[in-house]
Amino acid sequence: MTSTELRRFFQEMGSLRERRITSQRRIAAHPVRIPINGVLPVEILRRIFIACVAAQSGDGSLAVHLNFVLETGSDVRLALCHVSSRWRAVVIQTRELWNDVRVLFEYDQTTGQMLNSRRIFALFDVWLSLGDTCPLHLTMLATQTHPRIVQTLVRCKHRIRSLKFYPRRPESLGSIIRLPPYSLEHLEKIAIDCHVASLVHKTPVFIGATRLRCVTLRGSVNLASLTILWQQLTELDIEHVHVPMMKLYPILAVCVHLIRAGLLISGTESASRRILLPTLHFLKLQSRILDDAAPFLVENSFPSLNELVLNCDAFSHPRDPMPVIPFIHPSALVLPEPIPPPFLSTVRRLSITGSWRSPYGGSRPWLPGYSTPVPRSWLAACNLAEEVFIPHSPLGDALAILISEGALFPNLRLLVIPEQDFHRAVPMLRARLSSHQFSTTTELGLSGRFWWMGGPDADVQPKTVEELMAAGVFICDEMVSEGFEDPVAPCCGQIEDRARECRRAGVGLFAVVHEREYSEGDEEDEYEEYASEGDHDSGASGEEDCDEAYDSEGDED
Repeated sequence: MTSTELRRFFQEMGSLRERRITSQRRIAAHPVRIPINGVLPVEILRRIFIACVAAQSGDGSLAVHLNFVLETGSDVRLALCHVSSRWRAVVIQTRELWNDVRVLFEYDQTTGQMLNSRRIFALFDVWLSLGDTCPLHLTMLATQTHPRIVQTLVRCKHRIRSLKFYPRRPESLGSIIRLPPYSLEHLEKIAIDCHVASLVHKTPVFIGATRLRCVTLRGSVNLASLTILWQQLTELDIEHVHVPMMKLYPILAVCVHLIRAGLLISGTESASRRILLPTLHFLKLQSRILDDAAPFLVENSFPSLNELVLNCDAFSHPRDPMPVIPFIHPSALVLPEPIPPPFLSTVRRLSITGSWRSPYGGSRPWLPGYSTPVPRSWLAACNLAEEVFIPHSPLGDALAILISEGALFPNLRLLVIPEQDFHRAVPMLRARLSSHQFSTTTELGLSGRFWWMGGPDADVQPKTVEELMAAGVFICDEMVSEGFEDPVAPCCGQIEDRARECRRAGVGLFAVVHEREYSEGDEEDEYEEYASEGDHDSGASGEEDCDEAYDSEGDED
């Protein structure tokens, strides 16, 4: 290598060294960021955007509340649209972010005028334009007769798939019933909460709605005025309304494809012919008196019924002797004996709760009509049920004995009772577990909060609870409603999950059981050996994992 080439080589090395130092300084001053806008594919971005919107809603839904946007002026969707043109295109093309719109119209208390009508309808128009042509699920609360409401419904009529329309006054229902025929031909679900009994003429708005499958009506309803194709429905919910049974029977007779139904039994009128609902899977009956629901179940047939919910205020009519009225024979004043319910062999889930209150809660465990146990005839009618939910009425000693012996609910897996019955439930479950033939119960829930009362005088000793837990029975002594979203009753597995959470967190009954201090190591070893044997014998899945997780957490602490 000549001196000239060597000099050139050192010059090039020096230049490269200076460039390296300059690049290092530039990187230190301005760290390199991965361009997320160009690296992540569209599918991943959509998942991220959906997760952001669900996190903002709090309940995990993707619905937008226009009142919240109007008050705060912010929304995750709008913020994402301002990041870049690519993000804006992805957000707008994600239909799940725009197809559920909810609005609550507010009014002045003195004048009754709608507040912020211009702003709310302007925001409404913007939101509908961003959604373009995607299917729309629309909820309009406290509406009134307003021309903009009619214009909005007409504008997006080809997009509406479900509509919840709750007018402020009965006359405000004209915003929807005055729509021309075939306006809601793509409608799949409709929910109306209003007094529409004053309608005399039939409304043509539902003509052509051949896709309508779910109908929910609340308020006094004149069913003859609704031109609904009843024979195509799969879900029918008529609640908090006074519809005579004689007017409801002709409609039920043609609803042969119903899968879920909720009805209000307002009387004991008999049907002119037997109604057969071959595909009905879920049935909820509301009545003031529980015995009034028996004739409806006796006279009609539900061969596929799997879940039965009975909501009532009292179990039976008062049997007090009535005063003798002159010129009337005393025999005419005697109330007829109640009709016993039929044997429903297909029912696997049974719920008997109050009708005008939430099904959960321990602050008011008993209503005035629930001072006595549930009639044995109703429990025997669903004797093959595997999940029984009775949170408001006590079991009583007689029913507890029948359940413990397996004569009642031999296939029982889940039981929810009031907290006042815990002293009956634990001996009852112990008796069932002692028999290999009827040891099926795996979950016990208490409607309310059970405060542990330890000590030698307690009705239930910790050792008894340990035996149940070792045998695989999950006990939830926290508020049953906490953590459950089902509006009727928890399903099998939910109490188990809740009990595992309580056990890991060290709250409730599990805290007392696991915080017992064993003075001698032999006793602790005997307890662990006993628990492991109980798990193995009972076949309870997952209980060993729960014990190991708890023990490992305790060791780390």
